[in-house]
Formats: sequence, structure tokens, C-alpha cells
Amino acid sequence: MLLGIDRLPKELMVHHIDGNTLNDNIDNLALMTYTAHNRIHAPERQIWNKGLTTETSDKWRATMEKVQERRERTFMKRFEKTQKLKEQGLKLREIADRLGISRRQVSERLVRYRELNEKYGN
Repeated sequence: MLLGIDRLPKELMVHHIDGNTLNDNIDNLALMTYTAHNRIHAPERQIWNKGLTTETSDKWRATMEKVQERRERTFMKRFEKTQKLKEQGLKLREIADRLGISRRQVSERLVRYRELNEKYGN
């Protein structure tokens, strides 16, 4: 109410600074994101992936493989436009001018698109 809003935005929460959830004194309250709040209440020793590597943890390896696949699929979609322009018969210089990039970048995108397309298909 002191902030002049009916309810908190869903991405924010109230933190009790002294740790006492019964102490609702305004000087004891802080408005923060869930991420910031979790950092306060999750000491570093509790972070699940601390010290893990893809060699020592199946869970971490699977997580990193998913991240890599997501990145590669995103790049493939981004490079698809370059590939379509090439398929329309445009030369590298024309594609570069249209996309505002260098010919080298066009060439690299086309190579990378073919690699990712072979890996993931359409």
C-alpha cells in the first residue's frame, strides 16, 4: 500500500531483512526479484552444479548438450535467410549488401547452415 499499488508484479517479492517473517515493519521489508531473493537464501555450497564438469556428471553433460542443441538450432534458423537468398541465385556480394554483413560472413553462414542442416535436418 505504501508503494501505491494494489498488488505486487508477479516477478517481485517481499524479503524480510532480519529473517523474521512476522516483523512487517516497513524498515524490515525489501522488494526484490525472485532471483535476488534466492541468492540470499541459497548459500554457494547449495548450488547444484558447483564444481561439476561434463566429464564428471551425467546430469551436467545432459544439460550442456541441451544448451548446445538449442544454440545450434537458433543459429540454423538465423542462417536460413542467408541460405534462401543463395538459393534465389544471389551472389555473395548481393547477399552481403542485403543483410548488411561482409562476404566472408555470408560464406561462413552458408557453410555453418549446411553443417547444422545435416545434423538436425529440416
